[in-house]
Amino acid sequence: MLRLASTYAAVGLSVAAAYLAGVHGDHHAAAIVAAVAVLFVALRLSFGDVLRLGALDADRVKVKARQLGTLAAVSLVVTTVATSGVVPGASPVGDASAEWVDCSLSDPLLGAAFNTLTGTDTGCRWESGEQIDYENVSKTDAYASALGIADASESYTTTTSNFLEDTRSVAWSKAKITIVNELNNGSTVSQAKVAANQTVAEYYTGVQRNVIADWNAKTYTLGYLHTESGLALTPDGFSHITEWDNKTYTLSDGSTQTLRAMDYSTNGDYHVAPETTIMPRSTADPGITTMGSIQAEDPSDGSTTHVLSAVAYAEILDNTYNQSNQIQANVDEYADDAYAQYQAGDINTSDLLDPTTIASQAATDYNSTGYYSFAAVQLASLGASGDLNASHTIETGDGTTLNGTLYYTGDDAPAGGWVTNETYTVSNFSGTFYVAAQQQDGNGSIVDLSTYENFTIVDAVNTRTGESLNATQPETYIYDSTNASALADEIDRLRDLRAEYEQAGGSGGGGGIGIGTEDRLIIAGAIVALILVATRN
Repeated sequence: MLRLASTYAAVGLSVAAAYLAGVHGDHHAAAIVAAVAVLFVALRLSFGDVLRLGALDADRVKVKARQLGTLAAVSLVVTTVATSGVVPGASPVGDASAEWVDCSLSDPLLGAAFNTLTGTDTGCRWESGEQIDYENVSKTDAYASALGIADASESYTTTTSNFLEDTRSVAWSKAKITIVNELNNGSTVSQAKVAANQTVAEYYTGVQRNVIADWNAKTYTLGYLHTESGLALTPDGFSHITEWDNKTYTLSDGSTQTLRAMDYSTNGDYHVAPETTIMPRSTADPGITTMGSIQAEDPSDGSTTHVLSAVAYAEILDNTYNQSNQIQANVDEYADDAYAQYQAGDINTSDLLDPTTIASQAATDYNSTGYYSFAAVQLASLGASGDLNASHTIETGDGTTLNGTLYYTGDDAPAGGWVTNETYTVSNFSGTFYVAAQQQDGNGSIVDLSTYENFTIVDAVNTRTGESLNATQPETYIYDSTNASALADEIDRLRDLRAEYEQAGGSGGGGGIGIGTEDRLIIAGAIVALILVATRN
């Protein structure tokens, strides 16, 4: 019978090896199972007559020997699956060690095999000796990600705060350019004020939208870490998040934008969000608490770290709103006096624009004809020309030739730019053309081309390279905005994908060795064949 049992074992293991290699293509695992089969083939070939052990109870020795051998063989087969990921569905994490648990030589091997295959956590069974606390590992990884958010948030708020130290001058330059364009278009002083103030408001609104979008993006990420990894979020180390709410903020141009707030109360009255004192918020929204930041809880010791400062974002939003109001108030005062002097003939439009405003708001392409635009216009305002390459040669309607740098204040430049050898009628455009002219005697001046009916660009040169150009491109001033909705959509997709993974992972049943249902069936034949060796006489 022992010969027959060893034959069954050899055949069963051979079939299992063939199945692994032929069906699943896992040649590594198949080779290991095949090696075990070879051992049983050798065992079968070594049998001669029945072994006699003298005074010893040979039958009992054989039974116990077969039990021990079977345990070792089953261990080898299952360890192969558990530690190497035999087939699709087995994806162990880290180094897996395995062992028999709650077993003795008196336990029935068929029951032990059944317990192993079904994944039960009681009785004699084979399971991983290294159990990984995946929940705490996941929380720890999430906490590390939250610390990264804290660092990114601090960097963003610091950089933006530094940027706001210079935004008043930019907003003021934009307002002055708008007033000049309104003068040229014959607008009233009231119309000029409205247009200039709208320009200022739109500039600051772009900044405000980006600040809110950055806050929202970081809260979306924190929300994902909380719901999917169990990361604890708290405002004070005692209360914890219950949900996310939306708050409505009114921006400088009158438009609105929603901002996500962390609700940590049962009645929805307490939130963590930037609580602005100058920028308006909708009174219809639930109240916003004065809590300073969102904190993440360290899963190892329960301590908390500030990861998203509501105070820092609120200060930035209030600063932008305050600056917008201040510049608009200055526009109202400036426009009244400027219009009065302009209409009296005391000044022209070039007097209203300082060199920096012209260079920063009306230049041609900074990487080409406008490369020296700041130096050219500043020197011209001082009555000098300097040793600069002239970007343009322009012939006016009365035959005057001007060599210098061209500027345009409007936003209606032709799509293809200003074409060389093309004649342009000044009245066809909403903005003002200026030339920082360089004269042969070394003097310079800022010439307003609106005093001429038309002009022709005779020559245009890239002042960096000396290359002649067929067209002059205006410098474009684009302020990009960010949008957290794309991130929210991606996080929702990842959440769905995670749910699919969890569902797929759960289909293999419980147990400590990470073997799926299909994989258990694959090795079942090999284990049963081994059991035959120990149970047949």
